[in-house]
Amino acid sequence: MGYTENTADRPDRPDSALQAALEGATAPPPPAPPSCPHCGLPQDRYRTLYDGHWVLLEPRILVPAHTIP
Repeated sequence: MGYTENTADRPDRPDSALQAALEGATAPPPPAPPSCPHCGLPQDRYRTLYDGHWVLLEPRILVPAHTIP
């Protein structure tokens, strides 16, 4: 019924790498050590919904889920 093999990016789907960077999901992936880039202290590393992007959080500090990328 029509050509459906369009592979161009849709304007309503932003690039996930750009969106992850804007939201702060810039932690190094494993096997790099999960340490803070500013102070060097160990952090807890968590996977985000952005493919291949991680976020570092302070250990033992509770953070509201809606503020995590």
